[in-house]
Amino acid sequence: MVDGERKLTPNAFKTALAAIADWQRAPTQPVCCPLCGAADLDIVDRSARPYTAWFALECAACGLADTITYPLGGGGSWS
Repeated sequence: MVDGERKLTPNAFKTALAAIADWQRAPTQPVCCPLCGAADLDIVDRSARPYTAWFALECAACGLADTITYPLGGGGSWS
């Protein structure tokens, strides 16, 4: 971890997912940081659809720098 970077807490994870959903609905609107509440959250979609959703979250106000990733339905087999 780089000095000054903050990671999501377990309690902020659900709020971060809601922030991503808000951003997906209105990508040009400001989104609030799940840690500090500032309307300064930067979200970058790095997903590998249809396999994985992957979002980078950064907040200049509090130093949040973390990612959220989760599998999508993807189809196909990994074997």
